Amino acid sequence: MSKKEKSFQEYLAELEDPKNTREVNYSLPENPTPEQKTKYEICKEILRYQRINKLTDKEIVDIIGLSESETENVLYCHIEELELDQLKICISKLPILFPEIFIERNFYSLCFIPSIQK
Repeated sequence: MSKKEKSFQEYLAELEDPKNTREVNYSLPENPTPEQKTKYEICKEILRYQRINKLTDKEIVDIIGLSESETENVLYCHIEELELDQLKICISKLPILFPEIFIERNFYSLCFIPSIQK
């Protein structure tokens, strides 16, 4: 086994380690609640903004105003570690138009039209 293959195998082993919860992109749980769906969509939109604008994690930290570990939770969709109100504040700091998200049918919706804040 070459050094490159070994390095890749070590990387895979680290990713598969159940103790490793950092830098692992979570998906939605089975049968997610409306709040979980909303938090997940907001996280994905922030990640999309980062990718499109070629921003580093540090630049996103500076923009959305969370700590590095909280921002990691956002970028890797660790939605159980995040509050919906916290995410609403984060998304409002980005110069994007966020699509309307319905939390509960016929109850209320969140519509974000954030202002650009620098």
